[in-house]
Amino acid sequence: MKAILKPIKYRSLIAFVSICLFLMMFARARARKIMLPALAAAVIASPLPDEIGISLLASQKMESKKFLPISFTLNFLGIAGIMKLLKLGEAS
Repeated sequence: MKAILKPIKYRSLIAFVSICLFLMMFARARARKIMLPALAAAVIASPLPDEIGISLLASQKMESKKFLPISFTLNFLGIAGIMKLLKLGEAS
């Protein structure tokens, strides 16, 4: 099972998020409104702690009524994706 899912290199993932945030500082406001929620969605759906994505969405002042369904959906999709990878690995 360990050979199926190689461990994620969290340092490289955190470095990628840091670089994206640094580039967003210089991006125009319109591009930032698109890139920041997309990055937050990727972080919430990944195995990383959700707090990082939540703080990114909080910086956009997203309402709780919009955030809760998005968060639950992204967490579900992340877990379903991991389960699908495990199932594909067992079939091989």
